[in-house]
Amino acid sequence: MPLDFTAIDFETANSSPASACSVGLVRVRDGEVVATANWLIQPPPGHDEFQEWNVRIHGIRPEHVLSAATWVDQFDRLCGFAGADVLVAHNAGFDLNVLRRATEVTGQICP
Repeated sequence: MPLDFTAIDFETANSSPASACSVGLVRVRDGEVVATANWLIQPPPGHDEFQEWNVRIHGIRPEHVLSAATWVDQFDRLCGFAGADVLVAHNAGFDLNVLRRATEVTGQICP
């Protein structure tokens, strides 16, 4: 039985699920990792304050995302990597909520 999926993991700048500041993705085909990607994200305006608690968890600071593309600019890249795969996450409730909320506050349509 083939084991195909894409794993996703977000980091957020603060307690807002819309404050995605980083994403990591791993594509698995037949149980083997075939591709990985990760990049920084400028959180959407109004959700872009970095709280110390979050910074302590992931080490990402505001200056790290200054030259990063915004959620809107990277959304197609994220969707393109995941394609039509089933998304899995170690904390799926959190990660899928980030996906939903970040797309909502930026006017995107969540797949």
